Amino acid sequence: MEEQQKISRRILLLTTLAMVFSFTVWASLSPLANQFETIYGLTATQTSVLVAIPVLLGSVMRVPLGILTDQHGGRKVFTALLIFTIIPLIGIGFADSYYSLLIWAFFLGMSGACFAVSITFVAKWTPTEKQGTALGINGMGNIGTALAGAALPTIAVVYGVQWAFWILVVPIVIMAVMIWCWTPETPKPAEKKTLAGTLSVLKHKDSIIFSFVLFRNVWCICSFWYLSADVINVSPRS
Repeated sequence: MEEQQKISRRILLLTTLAMVFSFTVWASLSPLANQFETIYGLTATQTSVLVAIPVLLGSVMRVPLGILTDQHGGRKVFTALLIFTIIPLIGIGFADSYYSLLIWAFFLGMSGACFAVSITFVAKWTPTEKQGTALGINGMGNIGTALAGAALPTIAVVYGVQWAFWILVVPIVIMAVMIWCWTPETPKPAEKKTLAGTLSVLKHKDSIIFSFVLFRNVWCICSFWYLSADVINVSPRS
């Protein structure tokens, strides 16, 4: 029992940290939107689309990645997601047009699906009577959106816009290694869930409403960073 508690606490700590950095990646475009607007001469509509694309994909992909976590375990899925995140982080630094930026922004949105992976992983290893506390702590990983707004504009001014993304590769790689090496495989359930059984939650109206509210709230946060970026007074490095 004591060993089980140690494992549960370790998973909670590592997944929460990984979620912080994943959410930082997910929200990375919003505080830098004004700089991209200046660099590429974007209209307000183009900038809004750029900010919205990763939010949309991250929200939509939570369903399939949550299912994959149920079926294959959090260790494998979370590690794979973090490794995948490295690709758009590097690629977006080499974007040389608005359309290439949109493509990398699309794939960057995958990092937002970490929420479903992390919550599922933690729930599997936490006793029922402690899940409320554990999932509440794990949900604090959303603070990564604030970290993006606070740190990335300064990094962009000092080192260049591309380094605001490239520097995030370091913590993402570290968390991928730590989760793979220091968390266990999730035991497979005695009764395997079917896809239809997993998706049965969508029959409940509250699930659809909650998903819409979550998407709206995250989009509002990203829009806030975009609209308030002028207050920070950042400009692209020449």
